[in-house]
Amino acid sequence: MSGYTRQSAAQIVTGAVATATPVAAEFNQLQTAFSSSTGHTHNGTGGEGAPITVMGPAQDLIVSDVLVRPKVDDTMDLGSPTYQFKEGYFNQKVCASKFIADAGSLSVPSFSFGIDDNLGMYRQDTDSVGFQTDGTLRMRINTTEVRVETGMQVVLPDGTAAAPSIATFASGRNTGFYSAGTEDIGISLGGSAFAKLDGGDNTIRLGDLTTSSFGTSGTVGVSIADIGSIQIARAGTVITTNKTDGDGTSVTFNRNGTTVGTISVAAGVTAYNTSSDYRLKTVIAAPNGYDPTERITDLADCLTWFEWKDYPEVGPQFGALAHVLSAVAPYAVSGVKDDVDVETENIIPQGVDWSKLIPDLIAGLNAANQKIADLTARIEVLENA
Repeated sequence: MSGYTRQSAAQIVTGAVATATPVAAEFNQLQTAFSSSTGHTHNGTGGEGAPITVMGPAQDLIVSDVLVRPKVDDTMDLGSPTYQFKEGYFNQKVCASKFIADAGSLSVPSFSFGIDDNLGMYRQDTDSVGFQTDGTLRMRINTTEVRVETGMQVVLPDGTAAAPSIATFASGRNTGFYSAGTEDIGISLGGSAFAKLDGGDNTIRLGDLTTSSFGTSGTVGVSIADIGSIQIARAGTVITTNKTDGDGTSVTFNRNGTTVGTISVAAGVTAYNTSSDYRLKTVIAAPNGYDPTERITDLADCLTWFEWKDYPEVGPQFGALAHVLSAVAPYAVSGVKDDVDVETENIIPQGVDWSKLIPDLIAGLNAANQKIADLTARIEVLENA
């Protein structure tokens, strides 16, 4: 036994009277062997005794070279509310059916990391868990919300239309939001791209999400820009309106907040209306030299035969060139001659509203009727002479 040397046979003889000196020496040797610092170790080596593998009054704790466990499952505590261990160190995982920690605080979270102990999680409030970094609350979860604090961002992977980063329904994980490009947000339905919020040109697109303009491309879709423009392209009817409360205006056109035209419907008919209210007009005299008959001649001089360059299959057409007509009736022509979009270099064509020429036709026809009446009267006088 380590730390113990028995007295010699000459000092302690079997059957002889034991004297105080050898007995005291034997006791001192035993005391040394069981000393708390230098005594018996029970490590299984020679003179140290067999290893101790069970402990406790009922041998409740089992100890081996790889395991410390209770003799019976779920019967022994490690520490108590009154007598607690100071710190515990584990090299690998700790498994438990339930972890209960102190509430902690923003500065001293209940769960943190040894190399960064001001990063962690704590009880922020009743039924509320707080997450902090560098001693600052970043996010909280309670019974009604998941709140990301001011100044923080939630950054998700880009995702795809088939596997969006944010799935809106547990039963439909392929419906939601994903990154559709730099500064673009995609919306998918059933794993297919449905719409895109384009941060490059501030538009919302539905349909073909790759096109830049439904107004000029052959692709199908809808584009709504933040500047108030809408482009729609599809095969078949593009826009359908259905006024469900009977006759009246279906579409209104405003200019700077003032109505300048409408499209209205009635039983079996559609009317295209340009504002003509007397409250919007000031009546003036006809321009000097205005002759309705000559006006018809001037308008006729603007007419010509032509073919559309992009649609020659339509065949010869009879009409006017906008810039020529604008010299006679500028109010019937829109746009500027030779205008071009500086960004796309596409032409911005002029247009003609032929309805604006109807008053000229009415005035010319009326003047012609008057001349016909005058001539008819003179012929009748001659015939009766």
